[in-house]
Amino acid sequence: MGDKRIRHFFITINGGASCFKNAVEITKEANAKHYAIILHDKDFDEVTGQEIAPHFHAFVVFEHAKTFQAVAKHFEGAHIEASKSPSSSARYLLHASFKGKGKASYAISELITDNAQWYEGVSKELEAFDTNRIEEYYAEGCKDILAYYRRFGDGIERHIHLIRTIITELKLEDYSTPPNDMGEQKFPI
Repeated sequence: MGDKRIRHFFITINGGASCFKNAVEITKEANAKHYAIILHDKDFDEVTGQEIAPHFHAFVVFEHAKTFQAVAKHFEGAHIEASKSPSSSARYLLHASFKGKGKASYAISELITDNAQWYEGVSKELEAFDTNRIEEYYAEGCKDILAYYRRFGDGIERHIHLIRTIITELKLEDYSTPPNDMGEQKFPI
């Protein structure tokens, strides 16, 4: 991971990690801008039905970007990764979008956070993406890929090519005007 600096981290603290016993206190003392942590003690292996050992998950956001090494100093022995999607990381803490797969649902009352309003805002369920409605989304203001990510999150990953193709076609239509009496189209300069 090197010297790469990021602000959003997703941390898994298994029972063997030296920071497991004090995971909540360590998370609170990590000088994070915001954090949310939860003990997952009801998960099970979907194939065998056996319980999975209790473990913590933490979603931590720092005011200023930090290296993995700097974060690892607080969470010794934990698995630390960059959060690619803050909303997905936040929802994963409660397994809100992960029904089945051996994932038990967790109540919001089991979550420990420094700011409940922040957590609710970042974890809100995103609208489900429907490939049949791309033209409608475009008309509502989704005119580039970033707008789709903001509205639908990572759920659009496998549809990027289709979205780009349709957006390009729709943008070309936006720039053209209906033919005039001579059958010519006018394009803005």
